[in-house]
Amino acid sequence: IDLSLQVPLPFNDNKFIIIYSSHFFEHLKYFQSQYLLKEVYRCLDVGGVFRIVVPDIGKWLDAYAQKKTTFFIYSTRGEIYCQDSSLRLIIRQFAEPVVDRYSDAELYDIYKKMDRDDFLAFFESEVNEENDETLTNPDTHKAWYSEKRMKHLLLESGFKNVVAMKPNESSNKFFVDNFRKFDGIKPGRNLSSLFMEATKE
Repeated sequence: IDLSLQVPLPFNDNKFIIIYSSHFFEHLKYFQSQYLLKEVYRCLDVGGVFRIVVPDIGKWLDAYAQKKTTFFIYSTRGEIYCQDSSLRLIIRQFAEPVVDRYSDAELYDIYKKMDRDDFLAFFESEVNEENDETLTNPDTHKAWYSEKRMKHLLLESGFKNVVAMKPNESSNKFFVDNFRKFDGIKPGRNLSSLFMEATKE
């Protein structure tokens, strides 16, 4: 299913008691996520729990500002991003289709000239305007999330009781009992991730 197309999910209303998503929504543009989360809400049963995991842009930017170089080890130990500067790697978390238009010096200049909100908005705007499918393919990251932004998005979609969680905690016993199959699969990635749960009332 191409979840970027903004078409209804092929499920009945109130079908599922839990729904889980890990490191997927950042692969959609923000307006596509707005549509899809309303569909997730529709498909979740009353009393059901939705658990979502995405990169936490606040953690990434805080680590960069505080020069916590160890924070970036997990993401640079493979062959794909090992040549990226830390700032390029951060921008790649939410603006991958456009980040390589810029040199490291240009990225740093943009970072220094803008406050955090304007910095994020600048690159997100560029991503939203990009329509080249070779750049906006499903593998690329196209949106940023913080706890505040994700909470707003979930509430906007109809969810209630939106709460940030730790990787190994949940309001639903299923996620706790099956931690190793879900959020326990990549412990290193958890350090830079945002975990949130919301319910449908």
